[in-house]
Amino acid sequence: SNKCLVCTRPVYAMEKVEADGMLFHKWCFRCAECNCKVNTGNYAALEGKIYCKAHFKQLFKLRGRYTFEEGRPDVSV
Repeated sequence: SNKCLVCTRPVYAMEKVEADGMLFHKWCFRCAECNCKVNTGNYAALEGKIYCKAHFKQLFKLRGRYTFEEGRPDVSV
């Protein structure tokens, strides 16, 4: 469907951000922890949530090894 993962409202082409197969409004594409704006070049996604890289590292460093590759973390436990 063409609904924003965060607010569940319809997303139209002019306001769309697509990341890891998920759709967002530009203004909804924010870190789940600190609410700062992120873009497709500086985010990390895990379990359907978007994070800034700083919070992703802080929150998930104890879960195992991870690396960033173009906005897509490879998380292994």
